[in-house]
Amino acid sequence: MQARWGSHGDYPIIVLAPASVREIYDETIRAFDLAETCRTPVVLLYDQVIAQLTETVELSDTEGRAHAERKWASGPREAYQPYATDADGIPAMSRPGAGYRVHTTGLNHAENGFPTQNPEAVARNLGRLLTKFDRHRDAIDSWQALGCEDAEVLIVAIAISARAATRAIDIARANGVRLGLFRPITLWPFPEAALREAAKKARAVLVPEMNAGQLSLEVERVLRGMWVEGIHRYNGEPISPAEIAGRAEALAKELK
Repeated sequence: MQARWGSHGDYPIIVLAPASVREIYDETIRAFDLAETCRTPVVLLYDQVIAQLTETVELSDTEGRAHAERKWASGPREAYQPYATDADGIPAMSRPGAGYRVHTTGLNHAENGFPTQNPEAVARNLGRLLTKFDRHRDAIDSWQALGCEDAEVLIVAIAISARAATRAIDIARANGVRLGLFRPITLWPFPEAALREAAKKARAVLVPEMNAGQLSLEVERVLRGMWVEGIHRYNGEPISPAEIAGRAEALAKELK
């Protein structure tokens, strides 16, 4: 929530939530590609337990891999506007030293970069910021779905809680409970359509998280009307697979 809402103003941001050492590596590469493509900050967000993991992984071969290139300004310098855009909503940037005039401010601004209080210009430029990711969701959105096809109880979790939930699926299914996991890898913008698809057959959703309840609020918003329950832990100890499986099994009994 701090990554998404922690600054002045209203604009979207991309936040990626890896859950393993391998994903930290892969998602860091993807973060740079998304930052270049969408001209936006990208936050790589993983919890303390993930940060302290020691894992042996086989890293992907990046040689020869195509990486995103930012859009560079071209054409007459006197006509350049640093925040003018085309159909994809991403303005072209001026290459340092290329002679294009750029003005950057944190205030509301027009396409030329200078502050403005003109309501039409402010609405137009903020509207571009708020919608520019919509054209790139195929590249931005990423998630993992395990056992969602027949899940009666669906877990939604990120980071180390998702790692525990992966093991909890095996425990619960061995006891006859159809448990599934939806793990957002892209946390913001939240993969709403993918979550709704994963939850189609579920009758209840369980959200284990290492706080007093944040992700559960987003799940409740997306899956309005569905039974959503949280497992909240904020004493520094991770939530165990057995605890998640036990609560899922209890939920399944309550649904009968």
